[in-house]
Parts: sequence; C-alpha cells; structure tokens
Amino acid sequence: MEAAMEAEYNPQVGPVRVDVVIIGSGMAGAAVAYTLLEEWYACGYNGTLTVLEQKVVCGGATSKTGNATTLMPWKVYSTLKKKHGAKNAQDVVYSQELGVQMLMEVIQNEGMIDFGRVQGDNQSILFDPDASTRLAKELYGHETDTNAANLEKVDDKTLFVSQKSFIKAKIMVETLKKEVPGFENRITVYGAAVARARYSTTQICYGAIEYQALVLKPHHFVRRLFTRLQDRHLGFALQTNTQVLEIKSPPPEDKEGFHEVTFLRYYGDASFMQMTGGEVDDLNVLQPTQETIFARHIVHANNPSDDSKPLIPAITAHLVQSRGVVSVQLTTGPLTERLDYAKKSSVLTVIDGQYYITASRSIGLGESQQGVTFLSGCESRKPHPAPTTEHMRALWSDLFRQEFFTTDAIPIQSTTSGTKDRLPFVGRVPWGLIPGSQPMQWYHPSMWMALGFGDNGLVMAWLSGTAVALMLLDPDDVLHNQRRRPGRPAPPLRDWFPSVLYLSQQRFLRLSKS
Repeated sequence: MEAAMEAEYNPQVGPVRVDVVIIGSGMAGAAVAYTLLEEWYACGYNGTLTVLEQKVVCGGATSKTGNATTLMPWKVYSTLKKKHGAKNAQDVVYSQELGVQMLMEVIQNEGMIDFGRVQGDNQSILFDPDASTRLAKELYGHETDTNAANLEKVDDKTLFVSQKSFIKAKIMVETLKKEVPGFENRITVYGAAVARARYSTTQICYGAIEYQALVLKPHHFVRRLFTRLQDRHLGFALQTNTQVLEIKSPPPEDKEGFHEVTFLRYYGDASFMQMTGGEVDDLNVLQPTQETIFARHIVHANNPSDDSKPLIPAITAHLVQSRGVVSVQLTTGPLTERLDYAKKSSVLTVIDGQYYITASRSIGLGESQQGVTFLSGCESRKPHPAPTTEHMRALWSDLFRQEFFTTDAIPIQSTTSGTKDRLPFVGRVPWGLIPGSQPMQWYHPSMWMALGFGDNGLVMAWLSGTAVALMLLDPDDVLHNQRRRPGRPAPPLRDWFPSVLYLSQQRFLRLSKS
C-alpha cells in the first residue's frame, strides 16, 4: 500500500509541534504543502508540516465537479472587468494561464506524465510509460505511476443553444482579443452553419467557440503528489478523517507563539481502515478521539461549508454555496468518434466516454468550466424550478441527433463555495475576523487562507496555494534572487500574483455591503 495511505490511518503520525498546519487536502492545500516542503529542502531546513483533512484526500468541489481546467478567458475578463476594472481582470486572466502552466510543470517534474509526444491537430498529450519511468528514475530514483495524473491538452468547445448568448459571447471574445495581449489568435468563433456541421448538432446550436484547455484528474494528481512528498520529507504528515474543532491563537504580543489546534481524529479497527485506505465518507462508523497539535502557522485551504462549526464564521458569511447539476452520458459509438477523445465543452464534454451536458443560463453563476451548471447564484438561494433536471436531460437529445447517443442522462448534484465578487480569498486572514482575537493590525501574522474558488478551482487553486506558501516564507516579498522552480514562478510575488485576490480591508467592506 502507498505510503500516503499508511499515514492516513496510522495514529502515530507527525509531531505535536509543527511549523505549519494546513486544513484541507485539495489542490490549494497540496500546492501550499509542495511549495513549503520543496523550498525548505532547497535551503537545508528540516521543516515540519501536517495536513488535516476532515474526510478524504482531495474530496471537495474541485475534485467532484469535473476534470477540465478550462479557462474561458473571454468570460472571465468580461465578468471581472465590470466588478474590478480592466487592469485587475487582465491580471486574473494571466494568472489563470500561469497557474495551469505551473500545474503542468509539477506533473512533468514529478514524472507523472510525459510531455514529449503529440498526436494530431488537437495536441493530445499521450502517455509514454518508458519515457515517464526514465524521467522519474532520473529525478527521484523511483519509477512513476503512469496513471497518476491523466493530463491532456484538449480543444475546449462551448456550444450555444441561445442566439442571444452566442452574440454576447462573440462580443466578449472580440473585447478580450482587443484589450488583452496574447489572445489574438488563440480563440476561434464559429457561426451556426459551421458549428452544426462541425459538431453534428441540430438546429438549436447557434454557434461555437473553441479554445485549448487541459483535462486533469485532480484526485489522482493530489494523492500521488502527497505520496511523493511523504517519501521525500520526514517532516510531512497527512491525517484524514480529522475534524478540526477549534483554533486558539497566541496573544498578539507573542509573535513566536503557537496556535493550539484541537481536532477529533476518527479511528476504526485495523482491518476496516486497511479496506478503505484510511478514508471514510461517513465518519459515524468510526470512533473519535480528541487530540491537539500546536503550529506556528495555520493555512485554511478547505471548503468552509464542509465544517460542522465554521472556524472563521466571518469568512464563511461571505462565501456563496452553489448547487450544480450535471447530466452525464455514458456512451460509445459514432458521437465519440465524431468529436474525438477528450473534447471539452461547457455544453458538451467528452472525457473517457463520459459526456457532460450543461446549459448556458443568464441566472446565477452561469455555466461552469468543469461541466456543471450552477443554478443558484449570489443574490438568491431560492430552490431552482422543478423542471431543471428534466431540462438538463432533454438538452442532450435536443442538441444532438438521435443516432449519436445510446443511454439516458444521469443527473449528478454537487456544491462548491465561491465568493460574492467571484474571486477567491488568498493570503493573510484579517485579524479582526478570527473569533476571540484582539487585533493589532488588519492582517494576522500567522493565519493564512486560500479558499472560495467556486467553479475555478482547477485553474486558480494551485497558483493561489503556491502564493500563500511564498507569502509565509517571505512576508515582505523581498527575496528577488531566487530562481524559478517547477510549479512556482520566480519571486517577487507581486510580479505575477494579482493583488486583487487579497482580502484587503476595502474588499471586505465592499463584500459586507453587497
């Protein structure tokens, strides 16, 4: 069994006092852990770091809502420009692209996949087991698991079933190409006639937009990454089935003090935990034990909605819970061959034979990049209409000709946490928002966060977690002589990470009024 799995059910993991505790084991938490441990190793420091996960590794919204790291830069730029201005919107668009690039570097550097082979016009990256194994042996002395990440470049295709929505999207694309350098020749817009012929759709398709994206299985990637970190770093520990109950922070005058983290650790008998790999969705089947760990720094990298008792209620109050509905088609045959393997669209997704159907909607957060349509938005949490699921089912047969599908739709629901202004919370936690604290300044010196990604987790979580780790290591952003490493750009941070993502006092006040 993998080392990471062993740690997950071994009660004797990790020291009682550590440098950093990360709450949450998703993409952001993995990025924080990876960056800190690799930076500590590079400078010869034997740091200690523990990840506490309430349920299973990478079991949150980013993992459950799909596999595609779609950028949709035209929509991101248009939406954020209205709320935050053109400069901030441009910075976020560039940071999303950089985040995907960093993710690819980590996967390549860790020997999870080979980037050397390309096939056809769609630039699919194929596995080369021999090359991947050689790369892993050269880097770390062990062979790779060639099924670890399943990363592929694909052509994103957004198909529009509303003429009004298509016209609006065309304007967004034109604006992006005009105002954001680098996108002039990277997005293709097809009118109704070409789109219908190209994708074999019916008359309800009014156009399409193509753009290159990536497909990644985040759960596999994060688990394998944690396994590698545990193999290389003695100071790293990962604990699943661990519910954090309370965090007592040191007084303001104690700058070297430790946070006291109290949590419930759920244990089962050895045979049961061996069967489940140490991970259980229903914690009621296990026996809890209350434990404590002390940490110099705390990083919140989880979905606060998963906490039975919010650790920072003031932050949770500014997050929006969105319910997603996705229609998944399990099918093979003419449509798969026609559209090619792993083609992605916000209306049509083909990943390993699964077709994700979503509909462009004017309400709420609109269509999701991961194959989910969010039906409740920031302004209203009213239940969506009863026919919604049936509409999602019907869209499949309405959009494509009957001979191209073989099974009925399977509705899936999931939830994710986004913010009211559609940007995540990254950086220091405001001191005044921490329960029981006595703030001396706006930001807490040793409490950090990377959360609230909504449906953008796969394109923003990695870079955000990396940024938090670098902030923790270099709070004043003064280290300019470090070289770029796989998975993180070279300092200074302000050159590549958007300041609009910090929860400044001004941003918090705006959110409080909305």
